[in-house]
Amino acid sequence: MRTIQLAAALTLSALAALAGCAAQTNHVADAEETDEQGNAISLNADQLVAGWNLQAGSKTLGFGHLALKSDGTYFTETVVTCIKYPCPSLREEGTWHSTSFDKKLEGSLSLHPTGHASRKYTVSLASDGSGMKLGRSSVIAYFDKVLNYCDDSSDCPGQKIYALGLLCRVGQSYHTVCDPSAHMCQAKCMDSAPCQVSGCGVYCGTDTKVCNKLLTKGTAQCYADVGHCGRDVAGKCGWLDQERIDACLVSVH
Repeated sequence: MRTIQLAAALTLSALAALAGCAAQTNHVADAEETDEQGNAISLNADQLVAGWNLQAGSKTLGFGHLALKSDGTYFTETVVTCIKYPCPSLREEGTWHSTSFDKKLEGSLSLHPTGHASRKYTVSLASDGSGMKLGRSSVIAYFDKVLNYCDDSSDCPGQKIYALGLLCRVGQSYHTVCDPSAHMCQAKCMDSAPCQVSGCGVYCGTDTKVCNKLLTKGTAQCYADVGHCGRDVAGKCGWLDQERIDACLVSVH
């Protein structure tokens, strides 16, 4: 009989409780913003920590997916058909702050994209928590709420996940990984051995290898700057964001 160990046995309600506790230690903006009603936009409201997908037929504010994380970071994505490589970057990342939604369904959200000017939105949450309206410059966009949103496992930290009664065998441990086909972060039992990167920066596995291939500085820099070495949804070590690495390699060569 195999020996098993309890790696994690979290219920969704317990996970939500943990996220709620974390939300109480709200991140405070460096310079306090206010909305038109004078309410401070300085929190990371737990009610907004989720994935948000643009509803079919809705007007757009420039992105089709929005992931707001409990650590105060976010990313947006716009899904388009790319007919010429390399595709333009359609992902935006940065930090976010909001007003409090503890006692009301309406408030404000401010996105601070890295390297660009901040944008402020009006927010109206659905009474059943299933969606929200975002408004900016007289444009209203409608979003459906999902627990989380991801392209690869490096997107999952800071997002809520389902973790129901996980029992992991000896030699395995609890991992949060992204299922790219469903764009969903999930909890799985996987090999406990950490994924490691070789000195040359292009090999990601459970052990390190000597790199005999001469690499240009740009190639090594791309892996260092945008690469995330970790386990995919199948539990295999590898680069979790190869598309972004490939785009970087094209730009430096």
